[in-house]
Amino acid sequence: MWTSTCNNDAFLGLTIHYIDNNWNLKNFLLDIISFTTRHTGNNIANAIKSVLTEFNLLEKTLALTTDNESAMVVCGRIIAEELTRELNDQSFRHYRCSAHILNLAAQQGIKIIDDEVVKIRELMKKIKHSTLRCDRLRELCSIENLTYYKPQLDVETRWNSTYYMIVKFQKMLRPIEMLAATDQDIKKFVPDAQGWIKINDTLTLLEPLEKATVLLSASSYPTISDVRFLFLGIQQHLNDYIGKEGFSQSEVASSILQKIDQYWEVVDSSTLASTVLDPRTKLTLFSTGEESTNAINAVKRRFSEYHTPMSQPAVINHDNGEVASTRDYFHQLKRRRLNNSTLNITRPSSGIYEEIDRYLALPCDDNVAPLLWWQAHFREFPALGAMARDYLSIQATSVACEQAFSVASNTITRTRNRLQPDTSRALLCSKSWLEKGIGEKRN
Repeated sequence: MWTSTCNNDAFLGLTIHYIDNNWNLKNFLLDIISFTTRHTGNNIANAIKSVLTEFNLLEKTLALTTDNESAMVVCGRIIAEELTRELNDQSFRHYRCSAHILNLAAQQGIKIIDDEVVKIRELMKKIKHSTLRCDRLRELCSIENLTYYKPQLDVETRWNSTYYMIVKFQKMLRPIEMLAATDQDIKKFVPDAQGWIKINDTLTLLEPLEKATVLLSASSYPTISDVRFLFLGIQQHLNDYIGKEGFSQSEVASSILQKIDQYWEVVDSSTLASTVLDPRTKLTLFSTGEESTNAINAVKRRFSEYHTPMSQPAVINHDNGEVASTRDYFHQLKRRRLNNSTLNITRPSSGIYEEIDRYLALPCDDNVAPLLWWQAHFREFPALGAMARDYLSIQATSVACEQAFSVASNTITRTRNRLQPDTSRALLCSKSWLEKGIGEKRN
């Protein structure tokens, strides 16, 4: 949901995500409609079903990813219940935005050092709004052979903007201290030594949350299968610092972990199948026994529905460099968590699930792009491949829709605040469809 600040028109946006026949992850803005009724879960669910029905997609929709607002949670439950009742379809699932969960957790931790954050925010504000101070800071950075970063203010509802503001401050600390030494108006906002210990320790705790947020916010590669991998790494990271001798922010670590644990049951149950279908992880993120059994059963419950093999796809190229770097960081956390524990070993079974057993028997490949792997192995595992094609397209976050709303804010401006909702809808949808080549004839 998005409301224009120019004319107060409210809109509901839907982006669609799928993996095409060439095993490329695609997405586009399906629709953005005027929303004139109350923003209740029931009204939102009815609007979403109406759009999906119009495009003949209701019965083909596997998942809905939204933020964690209560109305959206109710909306997801209503759609799932109605699809089960009307279509006898129990495969649909509502997913909570993982980036939003991380935002809530980080915000809860940052509140504990709010006094120090307020100081940095005020100092950056005073520098940012003074050309003389900006110029002087740039000179001091040059003298110290440090990169000058334009002062940035945070958006208090987005934790990572606070993180980036503090990181920039930290990188220019020496020049800022030199500037403050001759400027009494800002000197009082420079944190003291004890304050910097708190800030640095908090940044240490928040680093994996920032990396995970960036990785999960993408829409050009699969993200849902990374959620469990990343969240387990973050939990391990926070546990390592709780009660650690000489570490000043154990309370912050406990606070962040408490919020993540609050949502863990939802994250855990909703990512079972996608984690198993990721050739980089399979069962390695599950403990032996009940956890592994639950994960395999999540795949088996849907497996029999996938029978039709697809045609041989063309060769594709995936740029996986930045993703690989972030995953290397979390693999270090994974190794700490496993601490020499043995990997899961599945026992072979027969019959319909033989394909699952053969897939699980292959070694994991930490460095492969999941879609590239499935493209190469689809003929070997046709049913699982078809299932992976569906499940790996599910989005871990609602960032794609937020990006669509960002485009909307550049379309509905103060100079165009009389645009009718239907006109805005046509402009925004046609822009997305043209950019993504929707409707073009395929050779």
